[in-house]
Amino acid sequence: MRFSFLFILILISLISCNNRSEASKKANTETIKNLNQSIKDSTEYKSINRPTKYFILLINELKKDNWSHDSLRLKKVAGYNLSSDDLFFFENIPFYKLRYDNSVFKKLNNRRFLKNYDDVDSTEILLFNKVENIWRYYYRKNIQERLIPDGVIEQWEFKNRQSALASKKVLDKIFPEPYFNTNPYHIVIDNFLFIFHTRAMAFSYEQKEHYEKFQKLIEQ
Repeated sequence: MRFSFLFILILISLISCNNRSEASKKANTETIKNLNQSIKDSTEYKSINRPTKYFILLINELKKDNWSHDSLRLKKVAGYNLSSDDLFFFENIPFYKLRYDNSVFKKLNNRRFLKNYDDVDSTEILLFNKVENIWRYYYRKNIQERLIPDGVIEQWEFKNRQSALASKKVLDKIFPEPYFNTNPYHIVIDNFLFIFHTRAMAFSYEQKEHYEKFQKLIEQ
């Protein structure tokens, strides 16, 4: 009888321990699940959806070198597809918000275009579709001459630095496309891809100076 009673006690103890173990495992699983969700929520990317401080800093430097915005003049130039709805001011500087479907990068999805680049995978081109937003600044030199140098600087915002670097890699492969008769420059800062380009090759020399100035500014 004593043996049977002892056996029952041991059995009850084992069942109790097993229940506590299962409850503990369930609690741990729930804790990990909640922690993962918390991490996911805290790392959810939120677009700044505006020109970065680097972009604005560069434009202020260009002003010192006798360069100014060119929004009004560009409305007279065919091919830029500008509208007053796209114009926004940040720190009194006019920027245009560009829709991806209106960008020259749209043609990169064209199969006929891709045939010219064997080392570019079609999935790489899709990276540009993932852009969060695109901001443009149009500028010109303040001189009174028949031929006035001008250019465009674009800021492409991606969700992470890896996407921005991967997009730059594609541009390096298809250089100088997707621009015609110009020598573009590309640089990545954090999760932003910046592109410098012009309407004509004749202006690319001065554009290079702006690109190099930008490099120095972000290194400071």
